Amino acid sequence: MQLSMPEKETSRLYLRGMEEADACDIYDYYRQACVTQFLTFPPHPDVEHTLHILKAFYLPYERRGEPQAWCMLDKQRGKVIGHVCFHALEDDTAQLAYVLHPEYWGHGYIREALLPLLEVGFTQFGLRRITAMVAYENKRSAKVLEALGFRLEGICKEAMKLSDGIYHDMMLYAILKKEWRKLYEQNT
Repeated sequence: MQLSMPEKETSRLYLRGMEEADACDIYDYYRQACVTQFLTFPPHPDVEHTLHILKAFYLPYERRGEPQAWCMLDKQRGKVIGHVCFHALEDDTAQLAYVLHPEYWGHGYIREALLPLLEVGFTQFGLRRITAMVAYENKRSAKVLEALGFRLEGICKEAMKLSDGIYHDMMLYAILKKEWRKLYEQNT
């Protein structure tokens, strides 16, 4: 399977693979506690830390056997405002993840980026099922997934230790290729 992601364009975004040059923009949102609140790590202390994470985790995606992460570039500002990716790729299933700069919350940017990510996952990578784990307290994220056709499959009790050092209940969402195809055909 080819793990590099094709570049895509939406009405407000360019979606492309991460680069070292994105470190400053990525640091700008990873430094904020409101962004890492529902993630497994605390805010980044400095841009060097972000660059280290890029080099160690995101850029060697092929070595990890996972698809390349997409940066979300705001077309108007030419700035990376977040990213979306697949991880935990196993056979024909993958888990998606996404992060967005708080200045852009509530304006549909994640939905706009996830639509082509789902299409690539189901068509290019041949996935049968895509999942997402969301902290029980993260209702905004749950709404995004539900709007995309994901269904809540269950709540995993104390399943993940988040940035506050406490194990949180996680909601497991999923969508099957046949469910996505039906929704995709209705919207095109």
